[in-house]
Amino acid sequence: MSYDDAFGLIAEHIERSMEAWGPPAVAIVVTDREQTLWTDAFGYANVEKQVPATTQSLFQIGSVGKSFTALLLMQEVEAGTVGLQRPIKDIVPWFEVHERIRPITVEDILLHASGLPTGEEGFEPGLAEALTMLEFEPGFAPGNGFLYSNLGYKIIGFALERLTGQRYPDLVAERIFAPLRMASSFGEITQALRPVTAIGYRSIFTDRPAQASHPWMEVPFPESATADGCISSTIEDMARYVRVFANNGAYPDGQIISPASFEIMTRGQNTDPETGDKLGFGIWTTERLGRPILEHTGGMIAHRTHMAIDPETGIGLVMLGSGAEVHRLAEYALQVLGDVATASPLRAIPGVDAREIPKAEDFRGRWRGGQRELTLTPEGVGLIAEADGERVAAELREDDILLLPMPGWDLFLLRASRDPATRQVVSLTHGPDRFFTAGAEGYVAAPTQALEPMVGHYRSWSPWTFDVRVFQREGKLFMQVIDGSNDPGDAEYELVELPGQRTFGVGADDWLPDRIRFERPIDGKTQIAYFMNAAYGRLPSP
Repeated sequence: MSYDDAFGLIAEHIERSMEAWGPPAVAIVVTDREQTLWTDAFGYANVEKQVPATTQSLFQIGSVGKSFTALLLMQEVEAGTVGLQRPIKDIVPWFEVHERIRPITVEDILLHASGLPTGEEGFEPGLAEALTMLEFEPGFAPGNGFLYSNLGYKIIGFALERLTGQRYPDLVAERIFAPLRMASSFGEITQALRPVTAIGYRSIFTDRPAQASHPWMEVPFPESATADGCISSTIEDMARYVRVFANNGAYPDGQIISPASFEIMTRGQNTDPETGDKLGFGIWTTERLGRPILEHTGGMIAHRTHMAIDPETGIGLVMLGSGAEVHRLAEYALQVLGDVATASPLRAIPGVDAREIPKAEDFRGRWRGGQRELTLTPEGVGLIAEADGERVAAELREDDILLLPMPGWDLFLLRASRDPATRQVVSLTHGPDRFFTAGAEGYVAAPTQALEPMVGHYRSWSPWTFDVRVFQREGKLFMQVIDGSNDPGDAEYELVELPGQRTFGVGADDWLPDRIRFERPIDGKTQIAYFMNAAYGRLPSP
């Protein structure tokens, strides 16, 4: 099978998927070390005005911009202005955090090994936002763990500005865009770009997980000039960029960085314990079909990017889009391109309907939790849910995570817990409730009265993370976060009480640095929640 055969399957998969659930716009390019092999665009850059997406449509590339930041930093290393082991506070004097064992270095931050928080965009990203985040203690000693940190890359950007005397967007334009002839790219997101950027969309319901049937609405357009991800580009420009990675840092007129620096940058020196993927500076090394792949993804408010390069074949892929499902589309594209590279039969296009549940039989049964009852029955390729007189088809969000689009059940996702030995589904959780099948009920701890003041629905005006529901389950506090990404599996975190009045760690692991603090109790209910540096006010809705 040829690459042309693969391109046909990839295009068909995108078209089928967009018919089923969107996203409104997708652009894709596949290139080798020298030239573009295939590029195309699908859908609409502006749905309301029916403006088609093209290969010149502008998208925000999000965290793929971290690789630009790493390239700029390696240029400074080559120039001798900074060393990778240099403490970051020697460059950025206002960087004052509690440092364990030794100072946090430039390299620690590049490898997400600093222990700094991920960061929550409580307001417009910039220096002020970074300063408020520094009050939170790092989760571990430098070099002794992995925690993805947007905050860290913001600080690398501020360091670059101090080292060079130039603004970060100007550095990107001068040192990367100009030599690569990326004439349609921008190093800063400003309101001036709004009319020429593909519109981002998400579900009109901002207080619950998105459903396939939800109408779309346009999302806000916050400005950004920080080095964790503030670049806008087109698929044609990104083809030029990805070829730098296929050629060990080279481009037609020279080197962005030397081959030696490129090897250091792309060498996997830290590991994500959940996936086993190796991390270099602003780029991951993943494994697909037994082959190492250089890869990074990006997420902005309803914009998504996926960039991947096979160093052995020199084949590079970039996909840009204005909805949350770009990564799923890119996953299939990479698999098919891998089939060609390994001379394997091209795999079939996967199902695109959210109502197709591959493991539906695992959920079969009559489930009870507290005063609620739910019946799940496989039917065809899907799963029928019946409760409270309603009968609907469940929607798949991620493995073992479902959504039930019916009243009273659509505020939370249904999550399965499996027996580690048998892999059977033994219970389901849905917000505050845990469900067991009839005859297999387990012990469920009673609610804790001391936690009740925090339970409720909180809201922020931040376009990034705006909706938080706090609930009790089995005597523990949890929160569900709905954000601007429209991602299929909205996040749920256990809240672990810490010393200090009504302060909780976000996540079951006690080393994680994120915090939420509840304040101003009135009539037995806290009225304000401070999630990292953002304030959330209590709403009357449940």
